[in-house]
Amino acid sequence: MVLDQFANHCWNFLPVTKKTVQNYRGAYSRNISHHFGSREMNSISKREFLEVLAPLNPPNYFQTLMMLRVLYREALSRELVAESPVASIRAPRIQ
Repeated sequence: MVLDQFANHCWNFLPVTKKTVQNYRGAYSRNISHHFGSREMNSISKREFLEVLAPLNPPNYFQTLMMLRVLYREALSRELVAESPVASIRAPRIQ
């Protein structure tokens, strides 16, 4: 499934608060959609995600990573992907 399609499908039923969904949508729009939105979810590598996350400041990196983890966890539960490329990416320290 294409990442943009899956993300837009998921926002309404993620097991998170409404405010968190708003934050995740913003992080997705700012940091992910224009890089990977038109790609199949199973075609995006950990390395590619790391390249996009690396220049972000720690709070933005963290929020974007958490959003990606939630999306890929949902995709895994629906058997749309075999593994999550973001599961083993370390979250930054936030001070």
